[in-house]
Amino acid sequence: MFKTLFIAGPPFDVSLWDQVSTRMEKHGYLCESVPLLVDGNGSIHEEAERVAHHIKESTNPTILVAQGSALPVAVSASAISKPTGIVITNGALGRTDPLTRAMCAAAHLPHLMFNQMFSPDIVLRWLRSSAGLRRAVVNPYVMDHDTTVAICGPIFEDKMKRKRLQRYLKNLSEEAAKTPRLTSKTLICWGDSDPINPVLKSPLTDSNDALLTRDIVPGGKYLHPVERPWEIADRIDAWASKHLTTT
Repeated sequence: MFKTLFIAGPPFDVSLWDQVSTRMEKHGYLCESVPLLVDGNGSIHEEAERVAHHIKESTNPTILVAQGSALPVAVSASAISKPTGIVITNGALGRTDPLTRAMCAAAHLPHLMFNQMFSPDIVLRWLRSSAGLRRAVVNPYVMDHDTTVAICGPIFEDKMKRKRLQRYLKNLSEEAAKTPRLTSKTLICWGDSDPINPVLKSPLTDSNDALLTRDIVPGGKYLHPVERPWEIADRIDAWASKHLTTT
């Protein structure tokens, strides 16, 4: 039996994957979500080490699933722990998107200013506005108040997390720009109507690596795992059934 290990990066918490996880469980998978920025100094290297530890401790063949600014963590953790498979979807692969670049730029402000700017009241108000995450879905009503608070709120909820968040964002642009080397079978499941990452351009995705499978989600935007969770779950299951083995 496969285990799927879900991670998500700022501004999202792993609750972004809740409905995908529920669908994967119906397909017979064990599921676990590993939140980022809950311990340590917030560096991408340290987050990757922690995720890799979860993979190594698993007694089941593990598929690591990541989105958004968590992609550099997923790639690094995969190199350390060599999971059975890795699934990456719209996010910081080869370059950072405008939303992520704005957060990374803010990370270089003095900490007191950063802490105030990313306080829950301020940042969640912006994220649920028409200038925020409503552009990241086809149906803007998907990103209502409750959904935005559920999938983004935990990242900003206390001062220690915001301190780790600042360190994470300072690392992110440099880490995202690195060309990842595949060490596990990899599924790139990318929404092709994403205004934040409109075209996936990376030396990795342009390669003919035998470990790589590309799967385009027609009409999918940046948050297609939230808007169409059944679709990415079914695509992961179909890929795993064809390309991975539990032995």
